Amino acid sequence: MQSNIAIESSVQKHRENTVDEAVITLLTSRVDSFEYTFAGTQLDAVFGPLRDNDFINGTISTYLGKEILHKTYADLCADNLVSQLNVFGFRVNIFLEDYYQRLNDTVTQLLNDYLGEKYRFNLTMRWQPVLGLPFGGNLEIGPRPPQENTHVAKTKVSLPETTLSDWIEYAETFVHDTMQNLTTEWNNLTGALQEWNVTGNDSIITENLSFLSENLTMLINKTIDGIIFDGFHIAGKNHTGVLNATIKYVFGKINDSLGPLLDGAWDRINQFTAPFDTNFSLIGNPLDLLLNSTICDNLSLVLKDYDGDGKPLDLDDLLTGLQLFVVSQAKTLLHSFLDTYIAQVVDQVMILITNLVTQFMDGAYDVVDSFGMDGMQEVILQKLTPQFNVLRADLSLTLWEVRT
Repeated sequence: MQSNIAIESSVQKHRENTVDEAVITLLTSRVDSFEYTFAGTQLDAVFGPLRDNDFINGTISTYLGKEILHKTYADLCADNLVSQLNVFGFRVNIFLEDYYQRLNDTVTQLLNDYLGEKYRFNLTMRWQPVLGLPFGGNLEIGPRPPQENTHVAKTKVSLPETTLSDWIEYAETFVHDTMQNLTTEWNNLTGALQEWNVTGNDSIITENLSFLSENLTMLINKTIDGIIFDGFHIAGKNHTGVLNATIKYVFGKINDSLGPLLDGAWDRINQFTAPFDTNFSLIGNPLDLLLNSTICDNLSLVLKDYDGDGKPLDLDDLLTGLQLFVVSQAKTLLHSFLDTYIAQVVDQVMILITNLVTQFMDGAYDVVDSFGMDGMQEVILQKLTPQFNVLRADLSLTLWEVRT
């Protein structure tokens, strides 16, 4: 009996080590060259058999072919995540299908080679910049795992350095500077404690604790609204909220990729295909038509209240409409959630401060000064920080044994 338990324990330990080592492989193994075509799936649909023509294929590869060098498998997955712009269940950047298919094949090959035929796997990655907000990116490779007899390893993956990397530094400064506005309330509280020590008047402490709680609620609301929605001013510059910052980043990638085609490459393809353009009516039209018939149709599912004044949408219209819509919908969606969360944060901070005040009143006169304004700021930041995950994604790898 003991022998069977020892064997089972050893087997379990081996499987746990296997999934942990597989995650390490994803994090450390590098792909020398990873290639995909931006909007490749859409172009395949437009050109059909002509897609294999050397001239057309060469032109598309020149302008829309992407090559990523010497990145880890986890890095490639993270880059895909931050480029998706998944909003309320809709993936706005629909031009990444070829990227995903090639990434799926590449990661599957790596893990199958590593695990062999004994195991199946599911790799799931999720980037959610603001906890509770359905906004960011999702990636899943492999079949759904069974309900039992699985082994899971989880970790955080850093996102590629982007404009969001600079943004987070300004956001942290903004939070710290905003919390400095509590200095007056804190000083008033410590002054009230000194006065209580002389007069014994409890009401003055109750009143100052109430003022501190009200201002703390107001400042945390201001902080979260600025970081997520409205933006903030720091270091002499205006900075957008994380929603708009992400939207601008993704649309910037779309513009950078499609812009050259809009500026001339498409005309070269049109000239070549004009003699054959009898059954492929889309081929003779500018890329704007492709954009309007693909991304605009998909975005119409999201932008139900934005019609561009009845004019054909271009990328600038889409960016403007999407930003307005997402921020508006997110505010509505998160309103009750954030109010509850902020109230919980304020309650937790005030319980801590009230306990310090009680200790002071019981004779521990140094506890409040020792905690100080810096201590209160640190507690607030500890409560707020878990809500924001702008620069890291969650990775989960699940393994299970193939039953024969």
